[in-house]
This record gives sequence, structure tokens and C-alpha cells, in this order.
Amino acid sequence: MGFAASPLGKVLVAGLLFSVTGGCSPTEPVHQEITLEHREASSPEPASRVVSELEERERMEAAAEPRGQEIDSGTIETSNGSVTIGAEVRIAVLEGVSLYLVERTGDEPSCEVTHGDAVTIVAATYFEDEDRYDLKVAGTSCRGWISEDLVQP
Repeated sequence: MGFAASPLGKVLVAGLLFSVTGGCSPTEPVHQEITLEHREASSPEPASRVVSELEERERMEAAAEPRGQEIDSGTIETSNGSVTIGAEVRIAVLEGVSLYLVERTGDEPSCEVTHGDAVTIVAATYFEDEDRYDLKVAGTSCRGWISEDLVQP
């Protein structure tokens, strides 16, 4: 009977195999549990990123939806006085301060206006819950939305 056949020899040989193979004996099958993290790591785009992009798109679409009542004609009463859709008004900001107009929420500014610049009111949106207007104005080279308190009739 050899050393490896004795009970002590079997334990020593098994221990040697265990340490040489890095903790796994070659006769045991290795079962890898696949988790969501493993799938995300192997997929071209992680599921969490896809979900966050969808949520971001929904937030942007909700922000783009008008929350107020759109008005495209008539005279409205603003905090600075009465203004008429289609009439010319002046920008009323601090001297030396520029105001950047944007077409829609999230857009890049389309142009810059300063105190005293003439613009035409194209449309208005009334926000009943805030009792205020946003005015769509058109300048010489651009158009965009501003708050009612930034124009002087």
C-alpha cells in the first residue's frame, strides 16, 4: 500500500490539488451564476442606461408640453401693463445685461437682446397656477420666449 492510498496521503494529495488549482478541484464542475450585472457587462448597452435614457426622454417630452393656455391674438394684461399680440414692445432688463431667447425648453439660445431692443409679441402662454404669461417675441434676427416682466409696453 502506497502513501497516496493511505487516508493521510489522500488528504495531503487533495490539499495539494486544491492549492494548485486555485481552490477548485478539477473533478467538481464550476457553476457560474449569471446575474443582471453580468448580463449588463456583456451587453453592448446596460439595461440601467436604457431605462434612464427612456426616463429622461419622458421628462423632456413632458417639459415640452404646454402647461398653460396658448394665446395667439388679442390684448393681455401683464404685470407691466397691457400688451397686444402682434404689437411691438421694448425689452426691459438692466443696462448692460443680455437676455438670450430660446424657442423651446432645452434648446440652445437663438439670439441675444438687450435693454431697449424692440421686439414684436408673436404669441403668449398664460399659466393660471402662477398667474403669469410667457411671451413669444420676434426680434430682427430671431425669436424666442421670455417672461412677461421682461418687456415694457
